[in-house]
Amino acid sequence: MKLNVIIILIIIFIIGCSSDKPNNEQKNDTGKSEIANEKPVGPTKLLAYGFEQGNSYRYNLITELENSQYIESDTVLSSEMKQTANYTFTLNVDEVTANGISEISVFVETIKAEALVNGEKVNYDSKYLYSTRERIMFADYEALKNNSYSVRVNKHGEILDIYGTDKIVDEILKIQAGDKKLSTEERAAFTQQFINSGLVPLTEQLFRNTSKEKVRINSTWEQRYPSYIANFKIENVATFKVAEFQETEFDSLVKLDASLSVLWDGQNQVAEEGVKYEFSDPSISGSGVIYFNLSKGVVQKSDTEVRMEMEVTMESLDANQNVVKAFKRDFVVNKSKLELI
Repeated sequence: MKLNVIIILIIIFIIGCSSDKPNNEQKNDTGKSEIANEKPVGPTKLLAYGFEQGNSYRYNLITELENSQYIESDTVLSSEMKQTANYTFTLNVDEVTANGISEISVFVETIKAEALVNGEKVNYDSKYLYSTRERIMFADYEALKNNSYSVRVNKHGEILDIYGTDKIVDEILKIQAGDKKLSTEERAAFTQQFINSGLVPLTEQLFRNTSKEKVRINSTWEQRYPSYIANFKIENVATFKVAEFQETEFDSLVKLDASLSVLWDGQNQVAEEGVKYEFSDPSISGSGVIYFNLSKGVVQKSDTEVRMEMEVTMESLDANQNVVKAFKRDFVVNKSKLELI
């Protein structure tokens, strides 16, 4: 069993299957936005990040992944997995340009994680030293702990670049590859994959996109981004709505309701290397609540959840030309909670 930051943060499973035929269909998932359109009311406010050079912020992030899998072929197999990770980050603002672009160092202070897979429990705590075998099991955590990387982000929370990852990549390659040396091209490809699969999902929890326009109660905006699952190209549509403005003793907050729906493009039936696949329509949905601190110009806290369900039937011929069938169902729930501390 391997505890892995990439697995913890993955929202949808990417399965490499290519289509035999081009596809021009576009369909909408049943998980449509749960946010209703209402007329904006009340005073206007601008949700902009207010980073200043030299400022520091500490966050606690908890991610939880639940995955149940059912496989039916010549035998029936089922598995249940629950994995939780708890991170503490320190964000140091290194520079802010005249046009509001901030360069921020993200330092990973602590990581605690535990996984329960079919009754087997595994724990990780970054304060402990681990054996070589255990370090391989916890490679991503071991590479991240007490290390930092840099983020370039604009005043609306859009992540423009993630860089300064050399020390993290060096450590993970040392753990995983040992004495094996990668070429310049191989290292560059590995680095980009690690950033996209591991650091981007982590970092997106710290910086939520805000509206570029001033907002009022009931104002909405969207964030669209692509992903892939099985044979489908997914267009994720995250919708945000201003639910209310709140005043505390020290800060002004805005509560945002969030919802995720998807548009998808692709064929349900494909064939590859003698195997026929029939996929169910992708079912992906999400919801959550985000509190943006207007006084500090940062995310105060958030609580979000994404659900994915997918089924696939596979059919092929064995050595005796007999038809062999198999069925697989995945159900995934990914939750995350973030809080400024």
